[in-house]
Amino acid sequence: MRLGLRWTRLCFLVTLLPLAEALSSFLASPRAKSWLGGSVSPTPLPGLLDDLFEHQLVVDLTLTTARVEIALHDGSSVGFTTRAYDGKVPAPTLVVTPGDHLIFNITNALGRGLTNRTSIHLHGLHVGNDGIVVEPGESLTFKFTIPSHHPSGTFWYHPHVHGLINSQLGGLLAGALVVLDRPGDPPALRDHACDHVLLIQAVCAVDCHHAHDELAHAIQAPMMDPRRQFFVDVQSNSSGLHVLVNGASVPVLDVLPHKWTRLRYINAIANSIVEIANPPPPCMTLLLARDGITKPNWTPLVEAVVLPPGSRADLLIRCPPTVAEITVDRNPARTGNLGHHHRVQSQPLMLLRVQGVELNSMEPPKWPQPSHVSLPTYMRAPTSTQLQRNCSFNYAFTANDTAMSTFGVNGEPFRHEAVDTLVQGVPQLWCVCVAHPEQHNHPFHVHGTHFYVNGEWRDTIPVLRSTERVW
Repeated sequence: MRLGLRWTRLCFLVTLLPLAEALSSFLASPRAKSWLGGSVSPTPLPGLLDDLFEHQLVVDLTLTTARVEIALHDGSSVGFTTRAYDGKVPAPTLVVTPGDHLIFNITNALGRGLTNRTSIHLHGLHVGNDGIVVEPGESLTFKFTIPSHHPSGTFWYHPHVHGLINSQLGGLLAGALVVLDRPGDPPALRDHACDHVLLIQAVCAVDCHHAHDELAHAIQAPMMDPRRQFFVDVQSNSSGLHVLVNGASVPVLDVLPHKWTRLRYINAIANSIVEIANPPPPCMTLLLARDGITKPNWTPLVEAVVLPPGSRADLLIRCPPTVAEITVDRNPARTGNLGHHHRVQSQPLMLLRVQGVELNSMEPPKWPQPSHVSLPTYMRAPTSTQLQRNCSFNYAFTANDTAMSTFGVNGEPFRHEAVDTLVQGVPQLWCVCVAHPEQHNHPFHVHGTHFYVNGEWRDTIPVLRSTERVW
């Protein structure tokens, strides 16, 4: 199944949705459609194709409640009431290009209540303007301009009101966002690899003794303290999470034999790491990008890709005819680094069905390894001298296991008015860690920018009890 003849290189996950419904979950700017169809030159002439409409995507989203029923791969099912954009889970996938204007018209049609306030955050994009709250009954327009020098890659969007992130994001309120590769930029993947966006979410289907759905109560209680909503509505501990891909349980992905396929994984689970195992040999997998940034060298992925909450990974995969199971692999060997908690349990993720007209060889990719990656000038790797600096800031995520525990930084709860000032263009070294009596990890994410850690650009990493040094 494809997204229409105009988008011959954009593929998507096979589900039981009819084609019309599948088409409605995909939105692209006019220039993105042109790039996907190959009908526009790499540098459009000013005043002809390069006008405002060509660079604009308007997204109308209404936040409502919806009853969601999901058939699980084991024959059982799970049903729950949750918040949803236009009553659908997940939200539409958005496809844009560098330089596009992305406009969200958001209507909050939820009932009164502090837990029904919402906002929009473009996770990983180098844009601002994401701290404005849309109150219940209100409509607001958000305008984002993606810089013309913005990296191409895999991103996503979700609500981000402090104190409500778990309940809204955990309630499956999220959508994928792709910034297309520029025509002519290395690597020329659009001409060689089919492209699949895989938004990973989760619901609690088993072992849900701590799960609770306070959505109806929250709607009826306008004075409810949002600090009591730190747990999610439809999921709880990681051991009971059942993963979904694009809203489906263990869906089937059809690919051609011996042809490279791009998999854009997005971990949209609120609090849990996902460890995605490779399909077994003779399938070949290359790590292409992390957190929306193409790597300068693609390395074979030997074991698993570890995605903390909010993180992304782009893989290139190539297989002979087979049916391969891609799984979540909660390997005990990684416990020393990742800890015991906030890790999704081992389970099937999706099936890779490799069939069709065979291509001839299993040689490495026909396109060259990228000699450079298109990054803005402010994303220069730090020098060896800069790497020897002492930390400009030290941050320790702290908590204890008491019932009234408050998570904080350096022993203090989060305060909106606390601001650490940076000088534009001057790199700083931050040291971050988790100070917790048990073996926990915690995601570290900075809005509107990437940081440099362990030799690569990231925007979301798992921080452990040991200290990470990030730029």
